[in-house]
Amino acid sequence: MWRVEFASQAARVLRKLRGMERQRLIEAIDAIQAEPRPAGKHVKALEGAAEPLLRYRVGERRIVYAVNDAKSVIVIRGIVARKDLDTWLRGNQ
Repeated sequence: MWRVEFASQAARVLRKLRGMERQRLIEAIDAIQAEPRPAGKHVKALEGAAEPLLRYRVGERRIVYAVNDAKSVIVIRGIVARKDLDTWLRGNQ
């Protein structure tokens, strides 16, 4: 089983959200924990990142995460609004 860790920004965003949006993100994180690299349209590898990052699409939000196969750890780097993803990536390299 994969262990999930949260960067402070991601944990802060998740704590602030309420209702259905928060529930959908939690369900997506559970899905990522079960299968970090699922096939399908919801997951995409991000190009140009300093480290290999994946993004998981959940409505208007994106979960940006890294997978460490050697330690079986998934690090949620950020939970970002779709419109802010490029800016977030530039600031978090």
